[in-house]
Amino acid sequence: MRLCAIAAVIVSLVLLSTGVFAKGEKYEVLDSQKVYYGDCASFAKPATVNADEVFPHIHEYKLIGERKLDENDPEYWVLLMKANKVFKDALKAVAVSSKHDLVAERGAIKALAPDTTIPDITHLVVAEVERKPEGR
Repeated sequence: MRLCAIAAVIVSLVLLSTGVFAKGEKYEVLDSQKVYYGDCASFAKPATVNADEVFPHIHEYKLIGERKLDENDPEYWVLLMKANKVFKDALKAVAVSSKHDLVAERGAIKALAPDTTIPDITHLVVAEVERKPEGR
């Protein structure tokens, strides 16, 4: 009997640590490395984004392709760093304005309840990127 109680406590701790019973009980973060904004341990209104659809709209990212730069070119890294900042700034602006407290890459978070959906804000992030002047 005591062994069953100990096993139940261990299972509960494992489930808590994996996020199954995390804040809201409606979502599970599958890959915390792909969370761009917010706290995986505490969120109530998540959204997703597809970074691969946003980056082609970022001026600095376009320059990498136009100049045919690769990882061996120092300018590649400078432009990529700037492009990442533009992405993160646009994503944060959209998250704040739409009151999403967590934004992750598409597929990095899932809804646990069948009637719960996670909005995709990719089009809003693209619009925010395009609203900013080139060269920031």
